[in-house]
Amino acid sequence: MNKLGQATWQATVFACALVVLVGSVAVTAIIRYNVEDALKVWVAMDTLTGVIVGAVVSYFFAQKAIKAEKMRADTLEALARKNNLL
Repeated sequence: MNKLGQATWQATVFACALVVLVGSVAVTAIIRYNVEDALKVWVAMDTLTGVIVGAVVSYFFAQKAIKAEKMRADTLEALARKNNLL
């Protein structure tokens, strides 16, 4: 497996762990506290949840762009070598 594939696999596991962590805190708050207090816990975690979701989505969409640019750079390098420019 290449390094990009390994990094994607590791990032997927980490992202899933963060989702499970946020979900477990929410479920624990619902079970342990009454509705009003559980909502207060969720409001306190709202910003953290937004940052996590935004970071995960940004990371995985950026990986596609990085892969495309790497392929483009490799193609240009091969063309330059073929034309004795490197």
